[in-house]
Amino acid sequence: MKEQISKKKGIGWTSKLDNTLLHVQLVLERSAMPFVLLGETARSVVEDGSIGGKKIEVGVEKKYATKSSISLLKMQEPRIEETESGYRFTRHDVPVEINIIKRKYKFMKNPSLIFYWVENYYLPNPFKAYWKVRSFVK
Repeated sequence: MKEQISKKKGIGWTSKLDNTLLHVQLVLERSAMPFVLLGETARSVVEDGSIGGKKIEVGVEKKYATKSSISLLKMQEPRIEETESGYRFTRHDVPVEINIIKRKYKFMKNPSLIFYWVENYYLPNPFKAYWKVRSFVK
C-alpha cells in the first residue's frame, strides 16, 4: 500500500510522514505544548525504527493545552479543527491528530526519550503498558 501511495503522490509516503512529524514538532514547540508520540506513529518508531501508519498521532497533557497555547497553535495552523479528543489538521496529505490527554497515567509521568531521524521525541514509558491500553487513553 505504501508503494501505491508513493507512486500516486510523487514523494514517498515515509518522507511525507517524516516531514509532517517535524512540522508537528515545530508547531507544538512554538505553542509551548510538549507532546508524546502515540498510536501507530509511536509503535512504528519503537518497533520498526522508521515511521509508519496512515497518520501522525501525538498527545499533549491537558495542563499544557492552555488558552494561550491553543491560540498560538491556531495561528500557526489556521485550518486546524477541534475534535472530541483534541485537534486535527492535514499537512502534505498526512492527517495529524493532536490528542489532549485529560486523565493521569503512570506511563505519561516520565516519558522516555527516543532519537528518530533528526530529532528527539518522547514516548509513553513504559511503552508496553501504554500499548496495552492505548485505545482507552483520553
